Amino acid sequence: MTNGKRPAAYLCIAPGRGAATIAGHKHAIYQAVRQRGWPEPTVYLDQDNPGWPADHRPALAMLSAAISAGRCDTLLLAGLGTTSSNPRT
Repeated sequence: MTNGKRPAAYLCIAPGRGAATIAGHKHAIYQAVRQRGWPEPTVYLDQDNPGWPADHRPALAMLSAAISAGRCDTLLLAGLGTTSSNPRT
């Protein structure tokens, strides 16, 4: 995925992190796309909740569907918890 015509970004925010964390990650994403001359990405955001099952990632499921349908051609990942912020996964 390197075209950049229809970028998407995925964030998974750990429990206890607030709006400042989300804003910081989004800023990094927008800065990265601007540097590459890409349009603004669609941002998919999951906020982890300790009471939810380890596989509860609705935004990740929507992103996966968007990729499968060809609605995005580039994927940006931001934040340490993006791929797994839960020790059970």
